[in-house]
Amino acid sequence: MKEGTKRLYLESPYKVEFKAQVVEKVIWEQKPALILDQTCFYPKSGGQPCDKGTINEVEVLKVLEDEARIIHLLAEDISSDKVTGKIEWQTRFDHMQQHSGQHILSQSFHELLGAETLSFHLGEAISSVEMDLRKISEEEVENVERRANEIVFQDREIKCYFIPEEKIESVPLRRPPKKKGLIRVVEVSDFDFSACGGTHVRR
Repeated sequence: MKEGTKRLYLESPYKVEFKAQVVEKVIWEQKPALILDQTCFYPKSGGQPCDKGTINEVEVLKVLEDEARIIHLLAEDISSDKVTGKIEWQTRFDHMQQHSGQHILSQSFHELLGAETLSFHLGEAISSVEMDLRKISEEEVENVERRANEIVFQDREIKCYFIPEEKIESVPLRRPPKKKGLIRVVEVSDFDFSACGGTHVRR
């Protein structure tokens, strides 16, 4: 298996600039692309879109996962083997807020209606969360919205940490993790515990 890219955003989602070494240059989807030893760029994964930004001032068109590696598709080729990446903060922070909000909303549905989240999608104009509900009343929607807003306005801390797979049963996860090995948990303090690899706000 090829060596993976170190994902700096897992530990430091507020970090917007980084330096890296080019591991490999490839053509991906007919575009020049880089595989770096480390990156702050979040790749498109699950329902969260990829980050925007630049590498050595060249626009990053798309960021994708290829097993453990992260592929950065570029607007033009870069000759240097040492690069500086910059994340477009406005887009990153929007995704962080939306993703944390989705966790709170999903747990509110689970707590009040016993509903599971089937999928979610974060968009620039419209975001969606698919729940396993055949029907829902207007009153139930209002109750879920009220509960989610309560948690938001309580300004609860949101923590991200890693738990070994053999100890994950000690964490009250909302749903079982899809991955094996070291599991990343996103906790909305005393409210929601989810296995998640996305970027989130601190509160």
